[in-house]
Amino acid sequence: MEITIYGKRGCSLCRKAKEKLERLNLPYVFKDLDAPDIDWRQNGYRCAMAEYCIYDTLPIICVDGGYFEYAPAMKRVKQVLKKGGPSVG
Repeated sequence: MEITIYGKRGCSLCRKAKEKLERLNLPYVFKDLDAPDIDWRQNGYRCAMAEYCIYDTLPIICVDGGYFEYAPAMKRVKQVLKKGGPSVG
């Protein structure tokens, strides 16, 4: 399972998402949307920002290529885990 969290430092829900994934021993990548070196044309940033504009909330979490708000992302993670555990890609 590949997980990327798009968020901002200081965002409480972003912190909660990271903590939850750590408790589940699931690897993830955190992309700081405030970082000055973001390349908006690569690595999913455009998709994450499009989702952010729709939902107007952070974090946006990419789980195996699908973009979700926090609660639906955690639901998706649990579904994948129930089906036999993560396959880290």
